[in-house]
Amino acid sequence: MRNEPIVKQKARPKGEKQRGSWPLLLFVGVILSLLIIIPFMILRPRADIYLLRTFETAPVERGTLIEYVCAPGTLVPRIERSLVTPSEGTLLEWLVAEGDEVTQGKALGRFASPSLEREVATQQEAVLEAERRIQTLQIEAEAASRQQTRAIEGAHLALTEAQRVLETRQQLFDIGANSRQELEAAAEAVRQAELNILDIQADAKIAEERSALSMAGAQAVLRQAQQALTLSEAQLSALELTAPVAGQVIRLNARAGDRVTSQTLLATVASASDLQVIASLDESQAQRVSVGQVANIRAANTTYRGVVMRVSPQAEVGANGTAVVPAVVVFEQTPPKLRVGVSANVEIEVGRISDALYLPRGPYLTTGGERLAFVVKSNTATRQIVTFGLIDGNRVEVRNGLAEGQRIITSSYEAFRDRVEIQLAPTGEIR
Repeated sequence: MRNEPIVKQKARPKGEKQRGSWPLLLFVGVILSLLIIIPFMILRPRADIYLLRTFETAPVERGTLIEYVCAPGTLVPRIERSLVTPSEGTLLEWLVAEGDEVTQGKALGRFASPSLEREVATQQEAVLEAERRIQTLQIEAEAASRQQTRAIEGAHLALTEAQRVLETRQQLFDIGANSRQELEAAAEAVRQAELNILDIQADAKIAEERSALSMAGAQAVLRQAQQALTLSEAQLSALELTAPVAGQVIRLNARAGDRVTSQTLLATVASASDLQVIASLDESQAQRVSVGQVANIRAANTTYRGVVMRVSPQAEVGANGTAVVPAVVVFEQTPPKLRVGVSANVEIEVGRISDALYLPRGPYLTTGGERLAFVVKSNTATRQIVTFGLIDGNRVEVRNGLAEGQRIITSSYEAFRDRVEIQLAPTGEIR
């Protein structure tokens, strides 16, 4: 027996479609869509916009830029004078210390040299002996001159007497009271008296010349002795160590009590009124530096003008072991109150670029702006690729990527350097 329903389902007429469940499916679909879309709309992130509230800007300007080679340096004196020992001896004491400022002629110390003192005494005695020799020669010459004068006077008297005798014999011969032989003998006596005068005069001249030669020799000896004494006295006075120039004592090479030999360097004084800078260039810099280029010298928080005086033809080993090329830079005007040995920085002008675009240097260059800049347009700033060039003090050259008049954010890019565009607060700029 079959189990059949008590109430049978009414049969559908032929051709009638069966109703589906699509309204229900549509309703379920709408509900599910709402459940997905509404949370998405509520929870989705808003647009990623960065708002910069405080910033600084500057326009791209045009002008002349100067290219510099920068190098460290040290102030050194152009004039140095050294004190050396005139002879062997002992340094008794120093009256100054290294670094002291001194005036020319100021006493620096005391030095003793017994051997030099003995030498001075010997030279003084030599001068006195030469002077005594000259005095002796003068006395001898005066005595010889008087003797010669008396001899000539006697010879003239003898000639006068012989002439008187000849005249008497001639008168006697004329009256026949005297023989010719007696007359000729009287005439011969006159001739001999005349020859005697000539001999005495010749001897006097020879004696005078001999005396003059002796005197010249004695005077030469005296001059040599005086010169030797002057030198010895100068060396002795050099024992009083004084400053040869006004300046600064930069080195003391001996200590009180030291015994030193002749020509030993004791101290060096540098003129503080005539300084120069020895700059240390690396080899690539040195190739661009030449004599006559102008420079800025920064020392003791002050900037001075200078000029390159010399560039070494060869490199030297620097303090850190690298090769450096020394260059001498002199001041256009001597700066006051700078001390020897003070550190300095030198900027040497090696080129100029006229009509160049530039920006002021700022934090943007060191916080992501080495190759980009944010260009201000109304209330936004857009990142722009930029090529920078040389740096002239507080200005940096713009070679590509920007145009004159554009305004650039020059404050730090640290917080937004990876963004393409940022929003700017309307009142946020600090000029």
